[in-house]
Amino acid sequence: MEGKRIKLTDKQFGVNFPPLHPNCRCTTIAFDPDDDLSDFKAGELEYEEWYAKYVEGREQSKEKANSGLTNGEKGDIMSLGSDDVALEYQRYGRNKETLINNTYIESGEYRRKFDSATDVPEVNRSIYQCSKAALKHRSGSVFEDMYWIDSKNGKVILSVTDSSDERAIIYTENIKKTISGYNDIITVHSHPSSMPPSVSDLNSCFKNHYKMGFVACHDGRVFAYSSNEEVNERIYSAYIERFLKDGCDEFNAQLKALERLSLNFDVSVWEVL
Repeated sequence: MEGKRIKLTDKQFGVNFPPLHPNCRCTTIAFDPDDDLSDFKAGELEYEEWYAKYVEGREQSKEKANSGLTNGEKGDIMSLGSDDVALEYQRYGRNKETLINNTYIESGEYRRKFDSATDVPEVNRSIYQCSKAALKHRSGSVFEDMYWIDSKNGKVILSVTDSSDERAIIYTENIKKTISGYNDIITVHSHPSSMPPSVSDLNSCFKNHYKMGFVACHDGRVFAYSSNEEVNERIYSAYIERFLKDGCDEFNAQLKALERLSLNFDVSVWEVL
């Protein structure tokens, strides 16, 4: 959308006007046809310049660094943005904002949050163990772990603990194939940003026929959610924008947006205390 000119009468939140997606940091400026914007740049780099420098340029640098090396030697080259860097970033917990309080996560207080998560003790125990494992594994990183649990007996059906996509779990064909044979799955995944469930979480819950989902936040909060209907993401983004303008911080704006969604859609989100 960089450089696009939109009439205010034509603006649509989430389509051509911020917020364009959850956690969006895009902004707008007024445009006067009489202004000379020939030297104007929205940021330090225009999008095309950024792409050429940090995407295409990175690949060229990697190829240059690897040229003339054997296959074994090439494996030792760590390029910016590669999976190696992502894993290194995770391994040493360099993101201080996402470090967990290990003492609290190991405490009885945290464990008791899950005692009444469902009506099946074995399932509750599995949700707790998966939540704790994900938080300890991803402490100090911006990556997520995810578990799929049988809601009848607490058995872990599938887990993804090697994702290198920041703040996301990408559904591969293998994941889709594995979960397709189950009904009423319960999911658990970590949230490094310690935010409530996203609209994507709700829609994934509905589309995959999950019984419910749990989000284990790095700050120790735990949220549960369920969804029996697909949510319009533009409406969700518009709600967030409204609450941000009312003075809410990002966390409370998202929480209030989810509360408002529950009035119009068959979804539920609650904190597990």
